[in-house]
Amino acid sequence: MRLHITETEARVLAQVEHRAREPHKKLARELKMSVRSFRYRLESLMRRGVIREMRPFLNPGAAGLADFTMFLSLSSRTTKDFSTFAEVCRTIPEVSWFARCGGLYDICMTIMAENPVKAHSIFNNVVTQAKIETRAHDLVTRLRFHSLGRRFLNPGKLVGQELIAQAPTHPSSLDKIDHQILEFIIHKPWKTIRDVAHGAQLPPATADRRLKHLEQRGVIVGYRYILNLHHFGASIYKVLVLLGRQDQSAIETLEKIARNTPVVSSFCQSFGSWDFEFNLETPNASDIPALVQTLYDQLGNKLQDTRVLPLFEFFKSGSFPKKGSTK
Repeated sequence: MRLHITETEARVLAQVEHRAREPHKKLARELKMSVRSFRYRLESLMRRGVIREMRPFLNPGAAGLADFTMFLSLSSRTTKDFSTFAEVCRTIPEVSWFARCGGLYDICMTIMAENPVKAHSIFNNVVTQAKIETRAHDLVTRLRFHSLGRRFLNPGKLVGQELIAQAPTHPSSLDKIDHQILEFIIHKPWKTIRDVAHGAQLPPATADRRLKHLEQRGVIVGYRYILNLHHFGASIYKVLVLLGRQDQSAIETLEKIARNTPVVSSFCQSFGSWDFEFNLETPNASDIPALVQTLYDQLGNKLQDTRVLPLFEFFKSGSFPKKGSTK
């Protein structure tokens, strides 16, 4: 993969991508760099737009919610239909992620809800408001989502921190102040607690205490930098996997393949129409059949089907239901 950054900048990115709020002194020491040199390169990456912004990595399960991914095929595929669908999704906080794709489906979207019934209700609301017809749709429940980061930045030398979100275990309720903070840190640029306090309209001490509480409860798993993939010439693909029978050894094999494939940026175990999902970022289309071949080689008759979805356009990402939108 051709990178429009230096080798040193790639090392910095690989180190900080999932550790965006950790002290620069600590990160620089781990890279055996001076703090001044580290900050210079990090600020250069931000000025050039390689790093777009910092965002929290959220675990909806800690708030009693689950991620449900809907895969849709539309009866009509006009630009107007996609635009209208996108406009509706932007107004509904339960829709956390939405993209136009190719292959078997036209759209994939993720909905945060307490159960499949509520997820279907939200989905039907979106379709009704957008006034579109779907030919088919499939639903999966994300049991565990792993963000691995861009390991292609520094392959074989430094593996970044893995961030994990999983289905509800011991959920806690969120109040109005929690939602004020989440709404701000998800959608607005910020660096310091004072920024959060100002944006959420809270005293700094309250903002600091409540943000730490969200972290301790596992609602906020970590903080990551969102990168501009155009700088790496990368396209995004999903590879969906259906197992003939799901057992722990098959899941462990899939997870091992994901971690051993540098262009896989994230993966998730699911329940429903598909059992597993790989998310790849690569400029080389040959990486896709190579991964699929690896799946068949290592899983054999345990593998029932695979589907490749190129993702063309992201319409929305990073929302979180406001207080009152879910019970």
